[in-house]
Amino acid sequence: MSDMPIAPAIEKIAYRIDEFCEAFGVGRTKVFDEIKDGRLKVRKAGRMTLIRADDARAWLDALPEK
Repeated sequence: MSDMPIAPAIEKIAYRIDEFCEAFGVGRTKVFDEIKDGRLKVRKAGRMTLIRADDARAWLDALPEK
């Protein structure tokens, strides 16, 4: 066993498009459709598109239940 401490997990506060797709199991086309239709909020940092974790959760919560 190692004596090195285990680093605590860092909570993600924003996702790049590819990270969002992987985390939420949706494709890029779906993400861009949701953005275009105003259902998913994004922020821009230069050319990088970011989705705040709060906005990602709000999008998920707004999906219809089945």
